Amino acid sequence: SENLLMIFHTLALDLLCILFVVQFLKKQGSSWRELGFNIPQGRTLKEMAIGVTGYLGTLPLFVLVLAALIYFSSLFSYEPPPHPLVNVFVEEENRLPLLVIFSVLIGAVIGPVFEEIFFRGFCYPILKGKIGKVGAMVVSAAFFASIHHTGFVFWPIFILGMALAYLYETRRSLLAPITLHVVHNSLFIGYFFLAKQVINSGHSLS
Repeated sequence: SENLLMIFHTLALDLLCILFVVQFLKKQGSSWRELGFNIPQGRTLKEMAIGVTGYLGTLPLFVLVLAALIYFSSLFSYEPPPHPLVNVFVEEENRLPLLVIFSVLIGAVIGPVFEEIFFRGFCYPILKGKIGKVGAMVVSAAFFASIHHTGFVFWPIFILGMALAYLYETRRSLLAPITLHVVHNSLFIGYFFLAKQVINSGHSLS
């Protein structure tokens, strides 16, 4: 199906990005630790807690910007296209439940881990060396937001990208931004399924 091809296309792109990073590291004689896999012993839970706290601090601004975009889109009768994963969740739940499970795994875990390795661990330090810390945060966040399918969510995702870059810069580790990213995606996927369940319950009652 088209949904199946889209999921594997997404996974293939993620894998190609990681393979590119691996080849680059080998060519430079660098190690994975230089990407941010350098968590001091005994601080794993602390770094994860900082990721969660960072997300809670970012969420109000994210929601405010998203609400403003939804308001203006309704004002001008514009209906933004759904995220491709939403089509999978809606169309494949009864037909191919394993594809839904795999999509949730990609959206909530695999995607965030791969994206943090590429955008924060790889792209951000290169940009920082060329245009400085603030410039690298802005450009990497804009690059990160631009790959998320629809221009409608550019600014909320840009805010998320800035928070992820700031966490990576201050913690010198990928664990906190990966945690933030996983929490964000997991909450929004969970929210979608909850909303779908409420809507279906309402339809069954009526």
